[in-house]
Amino acid sequence: MKNIYFRQAAEKDRALLLGFEQNLIAHERAFDLNLKAADALYYNMDYLLHDPRVHFIVAIDNSANNDTPVACGYVKLLPNATNKYADPYYGYVGFMYTEPTYRGKGIAQQVLKHLIAWSEQQEVTQIVLEVYEKNQSAVRAYEKAGFETLMSTMLYRK
Repeated sequence: MKNIYFRQAAEKDRALLLGFEQNLIAHERAFDLNLKAADALYYNMDYLLHDPRVHFIVAIDNSANNDTPVACGYVKLLPNATNKYADPYYGYVGFMYTEPTYRGKGIAQQVLKHLIAWSEQQEVTQIVLEVYEKNQSAVRAYEKAGFETLMSTMLYRK
């Protein structure tokens, strides 16, 4: 979309991002029956907004000259504490959210491109993320961006 631009998420976006988080959790409840029915939180917003090892961006629709945030995502640098990867750090992508009316327009792909580019500037060569296998629209979006399934998490619930 030609009227979409990307910028670093800022403190002024906090309330909106908290709303995005709740929308994301509501969507993912269908995939994870363990999520709390109310008051669930995924993210530490202070950390995401202020840690220099996090690149947290929002996609802005400027078509009506009102700068409406419509999507977001972050990548954070994590140390290779277990000596698991070849590099000392790897990237972890999270909080990928797009407002429903903007889905299917390539915005998530653009968010991912920005996050990957920033990671590459940090000399990170491996980026990981987590996605519910049953969330096939998200799985397809990540595969389109070049991600591949590496491992599955399994859950036993009584």
